[in-house]
Amino acid sequence: MENLFLEILRVTDYKYNSKNTDFYHFPLNYYKLIMSEDKVSKEMLISIAENIFIGNESLFLASKVDQNKELMSKVKINPNKNGFLNSRDIIFFICYFLKFLKNLSNKEDIDMSIEASFFNINDKLMKSFLYILNHANNNDPVINIYKDIKKFSKENQELIKSFFNNDDFHLVKSSFKTEVSFNITSNFCYGLMLYIKDNIIDNGIKKSFDYNFDVCIFYIIFSLLSNNINDINLGKIYNNIY
Repeated sequence: MENLFLEILRVTDYKYNSKNTDFYHFPLNYYKLIMSEDKVSKEMLISIAENIFIGNESLFLASKVDQNKELMSKVKINPNKNGFLNSRDIIFFICYFLKFLKNLSNKEDIDMSIEASFFNINDKLMKSFLYILNHANNNDPVINIYKDIKKFSKENQELIKSFFNNDDFHLVKSSFKTEVSFNITSNFCYGLMLYIKDNIIDNGIKKSFDYNFDVCIFYIIFSLLSNNINDINLGKIYNNIY
């Protein structure tokens, strides 16, 4: 599953950014890290950032490698570069998903405290994300999400209630070529909404491109978990991405 997800992430990143960026390279290197190390440290995450920084300059990565004067002297920071200021929060949730997959066989608790601090992620959203990962992996009934709505943050509760009640989401669709910014909590909910409406990833991934990159990735994560890997048609996914 991990290799399949990383391949879909690779082509999705390329679709949005016309090249592979830190949205792909950081998770790829993180996956290699957790497969070789039992524990993750802040220094290890900084090392990943340093290794991918050149060619993937962003405000987030620059803030993590700025103590490396030699590295910083090799790049010219352009704050007007497309995507330079964009949030990298979704990278944390991609890494969380990869660690979740790694731990499926041994059922160990997932410790993401170092990574959460590195990306400065809200603890409430982490709990909501883990709930949906388990829900999708177990193929639990959709109604359980509504029954357990108090386990979500207040903002998530309102959005979840709205699509269970068929209320208007007030989300304006856009081409994937257009910059659309919502906070990570809203993007999580929109990805969840798409997953609930159509969790067959072969078809649903095309619909997710009506939204932004973060929404698309949340949808891919939830849908992959709820599908039998042997039933997933990668060729069809490629066709729908391109």
